[in-house]
Amino acid sequence: MQLRNWIACLVLAGAGAACGDDDTANASGTDGETDSGTDTRDADSDATVSDSDSDTDSGSESDSNSDSEDSDGMRCEVAEDCDDGDPCTIDVCGEGGMCGTMEGDTVACRPEIDVEYPPRAATIQAKSPDETVTVTGTVTSLKGDIESLRINEDEVTVADDGSFSHDVTPSVGGNTLILETTDSAGQVRRRVQSFLWGTSYVKPTEPVEGMAPGGLAIYFSQEGIDDGDSSEPYNDLASLLGLAVGGIDFASLFAGNEPVANAAGFDIYLTSLDYQDTTLSLQAIDGGLALEAQIIDVDGDLVFDCVDEGLFSSCTLAGGDGTGGLDIDTITITADVMLSVDQESHELIVEIVNPNTDISNLEIYSNNWWTDFLLGLAGDAIIGGSVDDLEGAVNESLDTFLGPLLGEGLQNFNFSTSLDFPNIGNPDETITIDLITDFGDTDFHDGVAPPEPSPPQGGAIVLRGGGFADGEKAYEGLGFPLRNGCEVDPPAVNLTRTAVMEIGLHDDLINEILYGAWKGGLLEFPLPEELIPDSGLVSELDVTVSGMLPPVGMDCATGELLAHIGDIRIDASLNLLDAPVSFTAFTTAVVRVNITAEDGQIGIGIGDLESVHTELNVNEDSAIATEETLIGVLENALIDGLIGGLGGDSLGGIELPEIDLSDSLGLPPGTAVIAIQIEEAVRQPGVTVVQGSL
Repeated sequence: MQLRNWIACLVLAGAGAACGDDDTANASGTDGETDSGTDTRDADSDATVSDSDSDTDSGSESDSNSDSEDSDGMRCEVAEDCDDGDPCTIDVCGEGGMCGTMEGDTVACRPEIDVEYPPRAATIQAKSPDETVTVTGTVTSLKGDIESLRINEDEVTVADDGSFSHDVTPSVGGNTLILETTDSAGQVRRRVQSFLWGTSYVKPTEPVEGMAPGGLAIYFSQEGIDDGDSSEPYNDLASLLGLAVGGIDFASLFAGNEPVANAAGFDIYLTSLDYQDTTLSLQAIDGGLALEAQIIDVDGDLVFDCVDEGLFSSCTLAGGDGTGGLDIDTITITADVMLSVDQESHELIVEIVNPNTDISNLEIYSNNWWTDFLLGLAGDAIIGGSVDDLEGAVNESLDTFLGPLLGEGLQNFNFSTSLDFPNIGNPDETITIDLITDFGDTDFHDGVAPPEPSPPQGGAIVLRGGGFADGEKAYEGLGFPLRNGCEVDPPAVNLTRTAVMEIGLHDDLINEILYGAWKGGLLEFPLPEELIPDSGLVSELDVTVSGMLPPVGMDCATGELLAHIGDIRIDASLNLLDAPVSFTAFTTAVVRVNITAEDGQIGIGIGDLESVHTELNVNEDSAIATEETLIGVLENALIDGLIGGLGGDSLGGIELPEIDLSDSLGLPPGTAVIAIQIEEAVRQPGVTVVQGSL
């Protein structure tokens, strides 16, 4: 039944009107089952009017059977004139204007559950993963003795003064407390509240403060690093670096005004250097990559400058200045490219270790036979000097060109972007979350122990991540708990390492995004009118929703990625047939978080409702009987509003980056590009792994 009809029907039931035989809405259950702890009797089911029957002669004076002498025989115009001082009776202005009382439930006389610790919407930081949370407080009732108290279905002992203390074993992330008490008068009362718990927290404030250390992990198998095929389309890192080696102007490595060698009275200058082909291979090793490049069939032009100008100098006798060339079969370059992260600046560090250049079969010749003869006499010295100079220049190019170029390529795997979340409170404007990433760690292996056991050959780069949005938080707290501290605490890089390449989206990064959305006002809105159809009986309806805790997605308790949306406060007021009705409710919902991988992006969405629990307290005695139905209808409207208003399966998407070195290599745009091809998304503890290829 529509919310307004239910309100009208059940509030009127408290005054003796009859309601239709409509099904009762889900009150506060889990997984679709009713979890009711509130007395659902009609307010008038056992009430007795103690003054006169409704058919008493209006002209005769009625006897009052009120338990209160103060109201006995009192004249009245409205019920407020008949206060008998007893909070457990309903004051009645009877027919004929005589005061009386009626037995029934009253707001003031219901059991009270006061939780001293933890406070509502608490963020609790534990010192160790095995700590418990001690729930303390008092429970009292004016109408009868407290007969039972349960906290999350556990029976709790209540002291004579109403105090209680009970240890709860929390899970990392969001936790719900459901307290239910019953008194000797049969009254049942429920309290629902939530808290966040963990051993470490982050609190995103402004870039880059409060970033999660394990945001994203990017993994390349050995095939993704180098599959041995450098043809287009390029699908590994080695292909791009091979383009880089092929684009090196080796002649520019030598200063044009400095000789590469000096022999037989000549200063020998290298004026050009060309080659027929290049190859490059990369092998993952512990800590980085082993690089080997070959430059094949090298030839260059030489100028011989006769500097010994004496009459009988060798170069003068050889004919003076001349030209020539050199031939090299192969130049082989090897180096270890070690990858790490500066933990202060969070920049990727590329360090060239053990560089070596080997020149195979170098020959120098001149266009003058006598010069050739003289060069032959000093050939070893000339060739040795030329080789040393050439090797030194090539080794230097590794540090100045290839190393930084590899670093630039890996830097392109940056997921910094913006996500626009729907704004339920203001549909004309979105909530923009800036996703910012930087480098956190590297993890490369050769596939051979140590370490024991060794991960497969390949490497991963871990990015920190943060979600930042404008706006001021409505509630303070520690932020949100990081996933570490779960019973199974995965390492920072928790990937399958079975695909050509993988992108691991850590649950902490999802929570960074959710926190940014919460800070931006995701859970601060009036419940839209269209979710509560008008019956004509209710007017001036005002329902305001306020999320006291940020949503937190975690798989620690169940192994499934679920988002806990806790202590959603709902304040509502309305007029029912011109009679004011108001209530305050607190709802906690658990929903699935769906991570998808398609159309070039990683999508984040809200899935099915797993559970919902609500505490609702009306402020008027006559509306007590409506609480359970209000809870059910309110939960339906709220959850429909949240899931529908937040876009359902698609809250937002993270665009996949690509490596593009075209500009750095002086090539046309789109020439030197590696793109990510998505195949599927699978779950690992704490991480959604998007598998694919390059």
